Formats: sequence, C-alpha cells, structure tokens
Amino acid sequence: MSWQTIDGHDSVVQDFRQAIERGRLAHAYLFVGPPGIGKRLFARKLAQTLLCEVRSQAEFEPCGKCPGCIQVAADSHPDLIMLGRAADEHALPIDTVRRAIHDLGFKPDRGRYKIAIVDDADDMNQESANCFLKCLEEPPPRSLLLLIGTSPDLQLATVRSRCQVIRFQPLPPAVVSRVLLQSGVVTDSAQADRLAAMSGGSLERAKGLASPELWNFRTELANALAARRIDSLRLAETMNTLVEAAGKESIEKRTRAKLLFGMAAELLADGMRISTGAGLRRDDPVIQKLLDQIAASRSPESFGDLIERCLTADYQIDRMGSVPLAIEAWADDIASM
Repeated sequence: MSWQTIDGHDSVVQDFRQAIERGRLAHAYLFVGPPGIGKRLFARKLAQTLLCEVRSQAEFEPCGKCPGCIQVAADSHPDLIMLGRAADEHALPIDTVRRAIHDLGFKPDRGRYKIAIVDDADDMNQESANCFLKCLEEPPPRSLLLLIGTSPDLQLATVRSRCQVIRFQPLPPAVVSRVLLQSGVVTDSAQADRLAAMSGGSLERAKGLASPELWNFRTELANALAARRIDSLRLAETMNTLVEAAGKESIEKRTRAKLLFGMAAELLADGMRISTGAGLRRDDPVIQKLLDQIAASRSPESFGDLIERCLTADYQIDRMGSVPLAIEAWADDIASM
C-alpha cells in the first residue's frame, strides 16, 4: 500500500522520506497530536516500510506484497512489537513494558530493524516510563521505538528529551469529509461536511458523532446547558444511558463518554465566542438559538472554568474506575458552576 493512503500528513511523510534517504533515522520518536488523526496508522505504515523485504535501503515505499509487508499488515511480523494498555487497565503495565524491552534487545529475525510501537504512551505511569529510560539511553542496535501520545507534556521530561517529537496536525475538514463518504460512514455529502466541521480534525470523533442518537443528544445537551438551572440528575442519567449503549467493552464506553464531554466543551466554547462577540467558526442553524441562550446564561469569564471542567473530565475518564461516577460528578459540577 502506498503512502498516498495516509491522508493529511504529507509534510510528516516527506520528513521521514528524507531521513531514510539520507540514512538519518533516529532511534526513538514520540508522535503527538489529537486522538483519531492517524498517528497509529502512520506508525504501522512506517514499520511496514522499514520491514519491507523488497525495497532498497534508500527507498521509502513498501511493496505491500512481500512476506514482510503481509506479516506487518496481519500483526504477525516477528520484528514488530505492538504494546498498549488493555481495555480494562488505566495505565500501561510495567510488565508489558519489560517484555517489550526484552524482545527489542534480540537481533531482528528477518527484517532490517526491530520495531516497537508503544500505543497509549500518555498512560505510562512513572514506573513504566522509567523502565523505558535505559532502552532510550542505550537503544539496542537496529532498533526503533515509536511512542504514540497526544501531548509531549504528558510524558516524563527524561523520556521526552530522548525522543524526536513529531507533531501531527488535525486533519483538514475536506479530508475528514472525503474519508467519511469513502468508508460508508455516511452517504450524504452535506452530512459528511457537517460532521467534518465539528470533528476538530479527528476522524474518530467524526465517526462517533455520526451516530444518530449522539446527534440527537447534541440538541438535548444544548438545551440543558442553556437552562437557567441545569437538571444534573437527568443530564447524568441520559449520558450514562448513551454510554451503556455504546457496547459491552470498557473501551467503547470510555470512548463514548469522552466524546460526550468533548461535545459539551464545544457547545460551551461556541457560547463563549458569541458572548464575547467573536462569532462562530461555522454556521450552526440547527441549534443557533440554543447557542445564543447559552451565551446569555453566563458571564464570559465563567465559560473558561466550565470548559476546563469538561477537559478535566475527558482526561480523568481513562483513569477512574467508574465511568458513571465520573459523569455524575461532572454533571453536578457543571450545574453548580
């Protein structure tokens, strides 16, 4: 598969192309940027490129057909180590990190590199992060570490300083809209454009917002935030019902909860723009009247604290044992602020 399948990150592709052509690939990279914009897909494509058994040393294009490319696509290549926290875990376990570092120390079985892709790098606790340090300080020969996170600030300074930080930008709305249509998430181009405008450049978020029940809840949430007195109990019950409907797996429920908090933060941010006279970034005729009411219901200064509470809830949702309790605490705080 060609690098042309990686949408919206042409400059990053070009930087890696030049690094490989010049033989200047670093031993460790930290990919950062918003969730759902393709960082993991990019890391896997980079691994496939480096482990391709057909390309020349200076080329930067996997053939997609050799045994190495096929094994990477099937997650079965002996020289590719994938690690991340399980759905029921709130941190990347140190035992998982130790096993990966142990395996990384062996010589490549059939490829030119031994590659470890560390998903959920934001969720490394201090013990796990410190375990990585020796490997980062003294990397095994022909090894490559790819850490995937959202912000350099969420990594230990000692880890961050030993990685080359690669910043991924949100996807352009046109790319998000096109992918939504091509993948069959939606069939109407107007709806695809509307979801892309609300996605913040995240394809993952756009797909989540495409759910009809979430789209309907957006209006209900705007109504709740526009009220003079928020019914926190009803709001929490509705949100928890939506979270339970997301699926049986914990990760599906957490993803849905984070999407709801992001939706609330966006509505409050739009209300703040209206209240300060900045205007909206896009036309939103469906709930324009409600946004005006949200703007009039609070002082411009209060919106910052409300948005911060939404962002805190988003951050905490992966670190709390009970998603329903996290939602209830958020709803109570929003109602009292």
